[in-house]
Amino acid sequence: MARPLHNEKFTALSGVLQTYNDTLGGHADYTMVTVEFGAATSAGTLLIEAANSPSYGGTWATLATIAWAAADTIKTGLVTGPWKALRLRWSISVANGPANVDIQIGKSG
Repeated sequence: MARPLHNEKFTALSGVLQTYNDTLGGHADYTMVTVEFGAATSAGTLLIEAANSPSYGGTWATLATIAWAAADTIKTGLVTGPWKALRLRWSISVANGPANVDIQIGKSG
């Protein structure tokens, strides 16, 4: 049975939403991100990215991409296993929002 370690919700339409460190990620078995694109939306791509440190200034590795496909839809991205630093970043801003983002970091068993 899955056990959530952290849940958080956002309604941001551009830029970096949040960056997490290994205090959570070192214990994670999974990280699931859900994006609910609103009825008027027409674009938006959210990246789940990883690096060795939250302060890393270079290009982060993309673990999952959640791209807009149609208005009034829900899309998910799943990352399995632990990580040192993880961030959620809009690579393409949401057009004609809103888009609601939910992240759940959890442990199996």
